[in-house]
Amino acid sequence: MYVLASGSYIDIFTTEKSYVHRMSLQHILSEIESKALLRIHRSTAISLNFIDKVIPTNYGEIDVKMKDGKLLRVSKTYKKSLQTLLGI
Repeated sequence: MYVLASGSYIDIFTTEKSYVHRMSLQHILSEIESKALLRIHRSTAISLNFIDKVIPTNYGEIDVKMKDGKLLRVSKTYKKSLQTLLGI
């Protein structure tokens, strides 16, 4: 569903469980199909298939609520690409 980076580790969250691996987010994104995950923050990548809602904030930012209830912030750097893919 999504991948969160923390230092030299990544947490991979699936529908069934989560996994911790020692690698960078950039490395895993380059290893898998580019359309499988979309980077929305320097430390976060998500699968578009598991987005529940896109929530605009009062400050012009966007949060993404995932189907498991996790709320993730979209950084300004990646905001345009998410908006383009979702047609918003």
